[in-house]
Amino acid sequence: MDSSRGPGHMKFFYLFAFFLSFEAVHASVLKIDKDKCVVKFQAQGRPSALVIEGDGGKCEGEVNLSAAQTVARVVKLDLRDFTTGMALRDRHMHEKYLETKKEQYQNTSIEFMDTKSMQEDLSKGSFKGAVPAKLVLHGVTKDVQVEFDLTKTENKITGHFKFQIKVSDFEIMIPSFMEITMADVVDVSGKVEAIIN
Repeated sequence: MDSSRGPGHMKFFYLFAFFLSFEAVHASVLKIDKDKCVVKFQAQGRPSALVIEGDGGKCEGEVNLSAAQTVARVVKLDLRDFTTGMALRDRHMHEKYLETKKEQYQNTSIEFMDTKSMQEDLSKGSFKGAVPAKLVLHGVTKDVQVEFDLTKTENKITGHFKFQIKVSDFEIMIPSFMEITMADVVDVSGKVEAIIN
């Protein structure tokens, strides 16, 4: 028997194995399934009680749950996918307000800044809470808090998210259509499914 492989050697081996498994968990990457991601927005109309809704948004990207500050945690969304159920209103939304004919305004992105609590809770099966992020919209970057309700099953994450924005914060004119003006505050929500790599 090799005398060099004593208790100390075995202790080192177990610690090394634990370290590898710990790093594997913390290095998890959530790859968002674009076909199963649904994003919509909702805003109140004024003076009418009309609720203006838009849907059709699809998000894609990868969120690295590593604690490192240099890893990618960016999710993108093509604003041109959104519709409101009325062709003329859609045209006004895209041409006059979101200006999606301009290439630099066609996409919006969210970069998640701290995913530590998400990673820790998902390792136990679920996560419900807010994650700080930076939203880039219409060429302007603002801080937002994205609220999640996620569940982990084997190598998949499913759940819902929501956050609020103020349209005026992003240098977008407050939309107005047929004497109805949209409220400055817009609720964004959706459902997401991601594969754990």
